[in-house]
Amino acid sequence: MRRFTNSVGNLAINNDEFLGSVVRLECIMLDVMYQAYGGNLRRDWFVCRRAMVHAQMMHTHRSDIQCPLRVVDLSEPIYPNFIWYRIVYTDHQLRLMAGLPQGSPHVSMASEAALPSDTPSGRFKRKQTVIASCIPERKESSHPAIIDDFAVLQDIDAKLQKAANEMPSKWWLVPSLASVGYIRRR
Repeated sequence: MRRFTNSVGNLAINNDEFLGSVVRLECIMLDVMYQAYGGNLRRDWFVCRRAMVHAQMMHTHRSDIQCPLRVVDLSEPIYPNFIWYRIVYTDHQLRLMAGLPQGSPHVSMASEAALPSDTPSGRFKRKQTVIASCIPERKESSHPAIIDDFAVLQDIDAKLQKAANEMPSKWWLVPSLASVGYIRRR
């Protein structure tokens, strides 16, 4: 696995020929997943930041600007807003686990325009991402009153509870692996 990811790194991620291309961005995000599964949270966070900077260079973070993206296969559909959302979502998850600063306070991913087109689980994750961005704002504030303000903490908790309560009750149940075919009955 390590040799494979090193090869991908040399051929696509570190190759300036792919600078500004969707292929490079996809390879960086695959490297993020690889690092996360390897337990390297800080390294993973660093690679995710690389993806974030690359995506910003491609203007995927701007929903009002539609720049043509460099792609290899023109028949494959590209969704720049979804790519940006997944990068920010991953960054928020990693920074909360590793205790590091967030890369983007971008919260338009949970706008009224973005939510209806997503799945219930996707809407829940989008809302969680936006709410999670409030945590570092509170922790990194230079005002002691904000850091110690219990009402702010309660507000964050209330928002998380509200988003959780919007999910169907069946969504919270542990799935039966036997019904999906993972466990065979004898």
